[in-house]
Amino acid sequence: MRRLLPLLASLALLALPSAAQAYTFYEWDSPGTPTGIVASATGLSVTFNATGTVGGVSLGGVQSMPVAIAGAATRPTALAPGPGDGNLWFVDPTNGRVGRTDVGIGPVTLATAVGGAPTDLVAAANNLMWVVESTSGQLDCITAAGTVTAKTSGLAAPSMIARASDNALWYLDVPAKKIARLAQPANCGGAEALQPAIFTLPEGFVASDVTAAPTGGAVYVGGESGVVQVSAAGVSVPLDVGTAEPAMMHTAGTGVWWVDAQNMRIGRLVNNVQTEWALPRASGEPTDFAIAADGSLWYTSTDRIGRFAEDTGTPGPTGPTGPAGPAGPAGPAGPTGGTGATGATGAQGEKGDSGAQVNGSPGAAGPQGPAGVTGPRGAQGPAGPRGKTGAAAKIPKISCKLSGSKVTCKVAKSGGSGGGEGNTGGGEGLRLRLSRSSKLYATGSRAAKSSRTTVRLHALRKVKAGKYTLAVDVGKEVTVHLTLRLS
Repeated sequence: MRRLLPLLASLALLALPSAAQAYTFYEWDSPGTPTGIVASATGLSVTFNATGTVGGVSLGGVQSMPVAIAGAATRPTALAPGPGDGNLWFVDPTNGRVGRTDVGIGPVTLATAVGGAPTDLVAAANNLMWVVESTSGQLDCITAAGTVTAKTSGLAAPSMIARASDNALWYLDVPAKKIARLAQPANCGGAEALQPAIFTLPEGFVASDVTAAPTGGAVYVGGESGVVQVSAAGVSVPLDVGTAEPAMMHTAGTGVWWVDAQNMRIGRLVNNVQTEWALPRASGEPTDFAIAADGSLWYTSTDRIGRFAEDTGTPGPTGPTGPAGPAGPAGPAGPTGGTGATGATGAQGEKGDSGAQVNGSPGAAGPQGPAGVTGPRGAQGPAGPRGKTGAAAKIPKISCKLSGSKVTCKVAKSGGSGGGEGNTGGGEGLRLRLSRSSKLYATGSRAAKSSRTTVRLHALRKVKAGKYTLAVDVGKEVTVHLTLRLS
């Protein structure tokens, strides 16, 4: 069964074009506990943990019959694309196995036993697969033929692994608050020891996942305290993503996406601008997600597969206008009534006396002719095909200034486009929160349908010139975080 979940709206202010973007969620029932998910050019592949199978789903949501994994009972979890041969690889931490699906053959178990509990895996750029074992502290190097070489990782409990844009391998030790960077080895190397660089994550930061930055060889680490960027030299820089707590992260295009299971949101960071969308209230907690070829985001949940997408289609063509019907004939005009005779002029009286003047009475009006019959109305032409939904209306931009210790934000007026009503500075309920270093300095709000263009923030602390974060709540569904400098 497909579930169409409510259409919501997100806003991007200042740094993004001033246009609202609609988005949709779909969910399909999918028994068997779908867990890992990866995208291909034509659809997505999914592991089913409870049934030990691997299945697929098209970009339109059509699911194929899952195929059983051969060799032994298996509980697959994480799924990853192989090193350039079209295969998919999975791990089974319950039974200590690593497997591969062969193109045209079906799922096949390759390694029936590794040293510990394999929890994550990634393909290197030189046709090798690398697997982290969380209970043994090992990295497994696996060739395309299925030969497994266990290596000491340098961490006690590596759990998540990713490949950066410079092909270096990065993996996390969550309990130890460590992250390791391993320059890509040329091969599995036999008994040769690995030489990773190990770095300590910021104090108090509890990591959950790691993914590559789009460029530069750095990685993003998500966790309970937000997102930290770690450079190839191990320098950690916290990124401003508001109250987000990314549990899973993936790199796509020029940005990074995450699922915040704690706050039930999907988030995205592009060019230091963060946007979040609320998950449907009825959906389960996402287990994994992937970005499909058409840019949509697909996630697995308890007995469900879901899809999230922004809808920004262009308007469709206008249908042709039907021809006008012929005009009806005009009715005949009625006759004009005759003019009455003019009365005779009275005789001229004696000098000084005016003769009496008599006017003739008007003739009777002729009867009005009947009205002409109206011609039949022409048939209406067929309606043209309905076009896709156009871009939603423009939204106001927000700018703030500091006067003394008082902060005032201006909501600029703007006209509508794309078929929506223009936002004239009113009609949107906004809540503004000014903060710095996790401390709230001032708040303000503008009620829905208010005509105000200026919002004065109420100071909770003394506001001085400097860099702040402005959080804008639009209703209960969308929060946008902006970085601005007050002077």
